[in-house]
Amino acid sequence: MAWAGKSDRVLRGFTLMEVLVSLGVLAILTSAMGAYLWDLRSQTLLLKDLTDDRRCSELLFQTIEEHLGTAISQTMSGEPGMTGEADSLVLTSRKIMPGASSELQRITPMQGVRIEFDRESNTVWLAASDRPDAREAISQRVERLRFRFFDGRQWSDRFAASGDAALPALIEVGLWFQPPGAPRQTIEPDDESAIPAEEEFVSRFAADEVRSTFELIEERERERIARAPDRLRVFAVVGGEVESR
Repeated sequence: MAWAGKSDRVLRGFTLMEVLVSLGVLAILTSAMGAYLWDLRSQTLLLKDLTDDRRCSELLFQTIEEHLGTAISQTMSGEPGMTGEADSLVLTSRKIMPGASSELQRITPMQGVRIEFDRESNTVWLAASDRPDAREAISQRVERLRFRFFDGRQWSDRFAASGDAALPALIEVGLWFQPPGAPRQTIEPDDESAIPAEEEFVSRFAADEVRSTFELIEERERERIARAPDRLRVFAVVGGEVESR
């Protein structure tokens, strides 16, 4: 005899197979979502690196171009108006006074800029030449910054202007950036923490493939130099003048 008002339907739970199928579908969806989010993050970092590289090159080239327009070869104190090496450049120029006569422009105050590349930290620094401590990092993704100077006869990686020597005819600026989205990787000969121990080399390579750390560094340096620069600009320089006394 059935009790009045009680349902004859039997309630049952999920079977083991149904639970396993649900967990499998959930795992697939979670994996797909994780891969999508990781790819989205990678694309965002890639775009950020490319944007930073473009900003760095534009700011660097614009700064050099602005100072070269009124660059001088020697200051009143007799110091060179321009000094440059393979990874640094110091420029001295006149401040522009709109509407001023040419004579007044010749006695306007000087301004200078210092550009330096710190290879150890992959950083390009920009600062006023009279305030080297107040510098700004315009990029920390540069593998190499190279300056070259053409005096009308040959190219050199060093230059110092003076009253007797005019400014160089051309200045070449090359920029190599790290691969976008890649972590910063540097190996320096004087960085002991970056030199793997001999046991580590032996465990990773066969005996006939073991090479010294310095050989690896030299090989990486040759590969980096052989690669064409990511940004290259050649500036034509108007002949400099000695600052009026």
